[in-house]
Amino acid sequence: MQNQIYFSIFLKMKKLLFLFSFAMIIFSGTAIYFLANIPFGIAFKLSVSALILSAATFIFLCTLRLLLSKTIWRKFLAIPLLLVFCILGLIGTIFIIDSSKGYSLLSNLLLPLVPDQNKGGFSKFPYSVTKTQWEADLQFIKNELPRHHANPFLYLNQAVFNESIDLLTQNLEQLNDQEITFEICRLVAMLKDGHSQVISIPFNIPPFVDSRLFPLRIFYFKDGIYVTDGGRDNAELLGYRITKIGNTAIEEIIKSINPYVPGENESYKKQWSFPYLLNAELLHYKKIIDNSNEAEFTFQDLSGVEIKKKMKPVLSPVYLGWFRKTLNHDDISRKNRLDKNYWFEYIDSTKTIFFQLNQLADQEGQLSLKSFTKQLSDFVAGNDIDHFVVDVRNCNGGDNRLMVPLVNWIVTDPKINQPGKLHVLIGRQTFSAGISFISALERNTAVQFIGEPTGSGPNQCGDVQSFILPNSKLMIQISARYHQQSMGKDRRLQIDPTQRISYSFENWKRGIDPALKLIGTYDVKSIAEELKLDSANYPAYTGRYGFDHDKILTVQTSKDGLRFEINDFNLFSIGNLYPVSRTVFNTENTQLLFQFMDIQNNQYQKIILNWGSGRDTIFRLPPSYFSPAELMIQGKVDEAVQSYLLGIRGGIIYPATTEAALNQSGYQYSMENKLDEAIKIFKLNTALFPFSGNTWDSLAEMWLKKGDHEKAKVFYLKSLEFNPENEGARIKLKELE
Repeated sequence: MQNQIYFSIFLKMKKLLFLFSFAMIIFSGTAIYFLANIPFGIAFKLSVSALILSAATFIFLCTLRLLLSKTIWRKFLAIPLLLVFCILGLIGTIFIIDSSKGYSLLSNLLLPLVPDQNKGGFSKFPYSVTKTQWEADLQFIKNELPRHHANPFLYLNQAVFNESIDLLTQNLEQLNDQEITFEICRLVAMLKDGHSQVISIPFNIPPFVDSRLFPLRIFYFKDGIYVTDGGRDNAELLGYRITKIGNTAIEEIIKSINPYVPGENESYKKQWSFPYLLNAELLHYKKIIDNSNEAEFTFQDLSGVEIKKKMKPVLSPVYLGWFRKTLNHDDISRKNRLDKNYWFEYIDSTKTIFFQLNQLADQEGQLSLKSFTKQLSDFVAGNDIDHFVVDVRNCNGGDNRLMVPLVNWIVTDPKINQPGKLHVLIGRQTFSAGISFISALERNTAVQFIGEPTGSGPNQCGDVQSFILPNSKLMIQISARYHQQSMGKDRRLQIDPTQRISYSFENWKRGIDPALKLIGTYDVKSIAEELKLDSANYPAYTGRYGFDHDKILTVQTSKDGLRFEINDFNLFSIGNLYPVSRTVFNTENTQLLFQFMDIQNNQYQKIILNWGSGRDTIFRLPPSYFSPAELMIQGKVDEAVQSYLLGIRGGIIYPATTEAALNQSGYQYSMENKLDEAIKIFKLNTALFPFSGNTWDSLAEMWLKKGDHEKAKVFYLKSLEFNPENEGARIKLKELE
């Protein structure tokens, strides 16, 4: 009888425990959600522990219920649940004692669920990678990276790259897996390409194996590196400048870490070096700290008072979760609505439109960028505008094609495309599609750039593809296309502002954006009134000059004097020429200057183009010369193909726009049922862009249209090799079986 009473009490307690554990799962899960913006401190750690332990309790009660069941198969089901209970109980206990070890144990248990291509850098290598396998991976990099990258040796000598790989191969025995990963990051960073880097999926950060970061948000201001957020554990450090880590000055640490950070200039490295500068294992590898589990940081407040604090690192996934929740914390712009890709406001007191473009991408639930451009242009047409400000300081990506309506409107609207009226705010995070956008404005408008140097130069590589190292499973992301957005020989590593800004911590703290204070202060002299040329002298300047292998610069007359345009298949750049002397001409673009030289037979034979810090000489073309693009438009396909191939042999890297233009030209011939010409063009496109799945797909389509199924199969397979997501090619191959 007494046993029945105890059993009855137990059953009631079990129900209460069921309800309690379920309630705790809900409560702790909710707490984690609200605390996730700063996942450090005792409250967050206890919430995670409570969630794990309450889940363990719930599973234990389910296990107990199954064990008490009279059905045999239910008793068997209890065995795996009991194992899960033990594991969760262990992890929850470890979380209370040491949260870092708890995160590490949990991530390692999840590794079997992660696909192979995503394992590299998830936590630590879940398999043994031998030195022989690392050597094979390095050889794979030596062979595959140049093959896939659009222009790998634009800034790097290939022999130096190969020697670096060989040297690392010789030193493999002296390095552990983590250190080898760091060195692979350094190899890829040698390309000076911000798009190309070793990445970790799903966290999209450098794959530092078992990576841990010190829990600080930092930002490079003109007067040093400051803490802009310290989370709960280090909230008192907000506004402190880092002067040392361990016994090493921060300036020396930057020099030591920089070779591991991708990017072609210091602006980009300033923006994206934080996961390297705060990485405990990398700092330990570079002998900056003695113990990767703890490091002493030295800080200085604004009055110069110095404090020291010992800090423990947290795992990368934890840091990144916090980082993404606090994106606005160290932003330097006056207003930063990163929840919107584009927005604008009208400042009535100064008759200024402030337009912020954060991504060249349409946004769900918002007007498309094309429709937004129409809305913005209508607003400009109906209001008095003294200044049109475009803020692209946060614009680091998107789809270049979406910018066309926006650029076309800005270029052709005389109400805003005027010297002293069009201002673009640029900075270290202006990159990728953001660079494409401002390069188009630099070529075609009277823009004034304000801010910091950009994250790359106008001629850049992009459109990333990835390949996976066969043994370590590290993923290397590389640029698959070359985007030429200036002169072919323009080797600027950044676009410099007309008016440079140096951001200080004091201004950031007070919420002051110094870039906005410079709007309208630039002394814009009327370049159109510098000098008047006699129109009888215009023929000395007019004519066709070879801008690039596939582009022609044409100087021609206009109603106001002289103008220029640069063409390939499409209009690349236009502008007016304003003489400051008989041979030197300004343009609306403050960075671009023409100097006509070497007059013969009453005609200038060459132009020296000064574009920012770049300088190039182009020559007058004879009347009989036509560019490859012009030959293609004239229907001289064979001559055009030979001219393009001649350019390849001469080392020319054609921009991505050429691929699209040739593709369009090929389909035009196909529509006219001139399949032989279409095949020649598509075959040329595969020679110019051999790693584009689209070029091979188009060639396959033409052979299929011509009736050669075997060749169509070969080229559809080639297309899938470079674009495995090409479902259209898969369908065609099935139809051809």
